[in-house]
Amino acid sequence: MLLAEPLDQATGLRRLFTAAPPFHAVGILSPDPARGARASLVLARGLSQRAGRVLVIDEARPPQNVGGQIGVLPRPLRIGRETGGLEGIALGGGVELINLQAGMHDLAALDEESLIGVTETWDTDAPEWMLVHGDAAGLAALADLRVLVVPGSRTRLAQAYALMKSALAIRPDGPWQVLVIDAEADVAEALFRSLAETAQRFLRLSPAYLGCLPRQPAPGFEAALSALLTAPAGSEPQGFVQFWRRAWLLGHASQAIAPTKVRHARRP
Repeated sequence: MLLAEPLDQATGLRRLFTAAPPFHAVGILSPDPARGARASLVLARGLSQRAGRVLVIDEARPPQNVGGQIGVLPRPLRIGRETGGLEGIALGGGVELINLQAGMHDLAALDEESLIGVTETWDTDAPEWMLVHGDAAGLAALADLRVLVVPGSRTRLAQAYALMKSALAIRPDGPWQVLVIDAEADVAEALFRSLAETAQRFLRLSPAYLGCLPRQPAPGFEAALSALLTAPAGSEPQGFVQFWRRAWLLGHASQAIAPTKVRHARRP
């Protein structure tokens, strides 16, 4: 399946003379959604101090989501033909929050013409950074950079590793960073080393250490931590529109595979 592009003259001229704005997609995944939501807020607030608009897409359900961390319940955005811009709740400092629990499902339900129309509209208001807090089966797994938020306990390492492995089935390429949360610095580094060794041995993956998010961060911590987020090296990051269209293609591929799995499961 190939995604068609509109070939009108106006579109061609606009793309020729308009430089693409900088855009970075970061997926935040954690075996503990509440901690992943907290890390998403910290990183978003830090990025807003050195960037333009920061958009947080939350795929998790309340209360273990970003809105639940700050006591707000934004209405879930449904993607369809009538969807306008991706406008969310303003959290201050240039950070916006959008509740998008059914994002992959809604995208897969669009036909190709509708998808092009919707995403062309979004492209006029693309954020510089988009953080997607979710799981290994959603939009977060498709990001250029994925951050695995690991709770500060050795008992959660197996869950964190399983989550990383599942996300690789959605997108096998791209860098990873590990953020340990709610642990002392030495414990956090030990947990990272253990996880990194396992990932290297069995997944041929070498995640980088983003750092440790303590229960009580010091002033300036948010900006310092977000500054360590690195754009993928050696490859061209996908643009804002390309991110959503890639998710659409994945959604259609998943729908095509699912019935086959069901039929096999019913065979004696």
